[in-house]
Amino acid sequence: ESHRSFYKERCEKKYIEFRVNVLMDFKLRINRGMLNQVFDNLFNNSEFWLDFSVRKDLIKEKKYNIDVSERGIIVVWDNGIGISRDIETRLFEPFESKKHGRGLGLYIAASNLKYNSGRIRLLGERNMKGNLYKFEIDLSQIMQ
Repeated sequence: ESHRSFYKERCEKKYIEFRVNVLMDFKLRINRGMLNQVFDNLFNNSEFWLDFSVRKDLIKEKKYNIDVSERGIIVVWDNGIGISRDIETRLFEPFESKKHGRGLGLYIAASNLKYNSGRIRLLGERNMKGNLYKFEIDLSQIMQ
């Protein structure tokens, strides 16, 4: 919720529906700044690709979702174009980027999580465009 409130004004300005669904709350042992960097990178990437998807008339509404589905598992996804198939297997490697950025954000996010005994991965579910689009953040090993 604090992450969503941080982006509230930005989402309103860019017409992004930011939904958080918490089925189970939990506490973590992790540096807040490192965790914020993970969520910030995911949001920034989504914001760019949601804007792209609207410009290309692939979607009408921009939706960003965070689902806390079980103990220590968080799924983050949006309704944009998804991850290009040509980089989906290398997405967390350094310097992997599509059109914007330096390709370090997801690499740093994965490194931050690994340093803290967490992990991030792309789930195998594909969207209507045939692309992977859901990120699973596993924090189960650092729950209090």
